Amino acid sequence: MLYGRAAEQERLAGLLAEARAGRSGALLLRGEAGIGKTALLDWLAGTAAAPAEEGTTGDRGTTGDRRATGDGETAGDGREVRVLRVTGVEPEADLAFGGLVQLLWPVQDRLNALPAPQAAALRAILGTGREQRGPDRFLTGLAVLTVLAELAEDGPLLCLVDDAQWLDRATAEALLFAARRLAAEGVAMVLAGRDDDGFTAPGIPELTLPRLDFEDSSRLLADRGRAPALHSQIITESAGNPLALIEFDAARSDQPHQHAPLPVADRVSSAFRARIGGLPERTRLMMLIAAAEGRGDLPLLLRASELLGVDLGDLAEAERTGLMYVMDGAVTFRHPLIASATYQGAVLARRIAVHRALAEAATDPDCRARHLLAVAT
Repeated sequence: MLYGRAAEQERLAGLLAEARAGRSGALLLRGEAGIGKTALLDWLAGTAAAPAEEGTTGDRGTTGDRRATGDGETAGDGREVRVLRVTGVEPEADLAFGGLVQLLWPVQDRLNALPAPQAAALRAILGTGREQRGPDRFLTGLAVLTVLAELAEDGPLLCLVDDAQWLDRATAEALLFAARRLAAEGVAMVLAGRDDDGFTAPGIPELTLPRLDFEDSSRLLADRGRAPALHSQIITESAGNPLALIEFDAARSDQPHQHAPLPVADRVSSAFRARIGGLPERTRLMMLIAAAEGRGDLPLLLRASELLGVDLGDLAEAERTGLMYVMDGAVTFRHPLIASATYQGAVLARRIAVHRALAEAATDPDCRARHLLAVAT
């Protein structure tokens, strides 16, 4: 359930309705860490899964390419809504086109429909073509626009970009090039990025998520079973940040928080670092491997962890405490701040050792190159 986001949900639902009607649009969600950007993207992906005429919503997100049709239901015009999703990850911020590979890999079979120069540019990025030269920026942006339009020929397309502040520059440029030129294809693109990390999207409408007011914050705490007498203190400390409300409540934050003078996002990160620091060393190492890998690739994590002398069972304590979970063949952090706190909290030598193990364990050349680059830099 989302709290205090009715106006934002209405704006996003309108964007999706426009796409279902064959009109395109883009929107940038801005807000501090923990404000609920990912939750809104998950909500929108679930809404795309509901028949348009019912206007119902779901509670699950999507990764990669997924036809968002619930139990076989279709959009209002009888066609399925396709959802493409990419999430920026901090360790890949310097890997050119890493985000674009994540976004387009599931639909690479549609490149045949593109003009030959555009198809060649995207195949070079995906590592499936013969072109050896670096792709031209204009041609790449145009190719992304064309492939999105091609996909929308089948039905409405929803493109979700989370943690945009961690996208590599080449991917961000290509996606924004396409977003600014969307018109009547039936494509809805929603990007979400932190408002304090320098990510800009000129020409794209923005929607800034405010902190929750006292009433909505109190509802959130009440639904979690927190006694009303303690609401005021927790709400004051969290400053209406939803993630902070949950974390400070879980930490029994009716006691004074030692990092209260810090900005709320920093206080949440500090709280995560404290929780991570209290875990067994083997658990922290497994979490670091997952944070450095960044994509939740379980087979790769298992191979790398074996090289470092740990295994999947060492994540049990992290799962028990709700910091991360293993599901459907993927390892996932509950919130990107947890992955960031894990990675940034590790000493440089440990991070290098982990990237070296991931490079050795990788079977994909691009993946191996990415981790070798991290070792070198």
